[in-house]
Amino acid sequence: DPYQIATAEDFAKVATLAKVDAATYFKMTADVDMASVEYVPTDSLAMVHFDGDNHTVANLKTPLFGTCVTCKNLTVTGSEVAPTFVSGLLAQVIGATDVPATLTNVKIQGKITAAAVNYLGGFAGKSVSDLNMTDCSADVTIESSGSSVAGLIGASLAVLNMTNCSVTGTVKGKGNIGGLVGNKSKGGDVVNCFNKSEVVATGNSVGGIAGNCTGGNIENSYNEGNITGVQNVGGLVGNSTDVLNYSKCYSKCNVTTSGAQYGGVIGALKSSDNATMVKVTECWYSGNVKCTANVNCGGGIVARAYTPAEVTKCWSEGDINAYTNIGGIIGYSN
Repeated sequence: DPYQIATAEDFAKVATLAKVDAATYFKMTADVDMASVEYVPTDSLAMVHFDGDNHTVANLKTPLFGTCVTCKNLTVTGSEVAPTFVSGLLAQVIGATDVPATLTNVKIQGKITAAAVNYLGGFAGKSVSDLNMTDCSADVTIESSGSSVAGLIGASLAVLNMTNCSVTGTVKGKGNIGGLVGNKSKGGDVVNCFNKSEVVATGNSVGGIAGNCTGGNIENSYNEGNITGVQNVGGLVGNSTDVLNYSKCYSKCNVTTSGAQYGGVIGALKSSDNATMVKVTECWYSGNVKCTANVNCGGGIVARAYTPAEVTKCWSEGDINAYTNIGGIIGYSN
């Protein structure tokens, strides 16, 4: 049976109850306000399984968990964290080696402020095992001068599938900055997701859904937050590699850069061999694409296609400002 959590004092004992290198189960039975209680996150080696049972935990000053493997039916609100290393408002890390993770119906609201800290996310700084996220949302303000920063997961180091997930607020960082995921590096699909947060970066690979995205497919997803970065910047995805299908997606925002390859939907479109066909179908963009320097490749849908691309039933509207290689659909195709 799971440990029951009914009070802030119960919650304060979670760290001592969670077993290192073993699964420990918890279940909330009431809403909890942690404003007046000192709380220490669980050990990073403790594999926590947490059922919020549709309750709320409020006013934390640290992540809930060091490592979380499963979490469902939980709302976290009023959290403010100022980390010095990898972190999120729910956990520092999601998943454990060879242990698949799931997050279902989890809602996060709060703020992360950090200096040059890499791997920050509204939910977690990193996911380290295969992760399925369903019906999850974040309303967050995240400000850092580090890289791999996002509204949900800073960086995924294994397969990441996301369905019906969303972000609102503001996300700021250096490189690999995304509304939902900063660096999505190991595949997995994004379906029925959206970003409405403003995404601002001082470096490369910046996008409303993902800054850097490798593998999988993106379907029925959209961005409505303005995007600012340097190079490989897109309304949906900044740097896309081996994402073989974009289907029924849109971006309605302004994209502003000071470097090359900036697109209304996708900045740089690639495959590992730059020979595999990528399909972009029924996608559209509305807004202004602007570069503040004399650099190349601005497109309404794709800034630059390095690999063969089949772009079908797509359209864009608005101004596209580039030095050379400008296109309403594709700026430049290799």
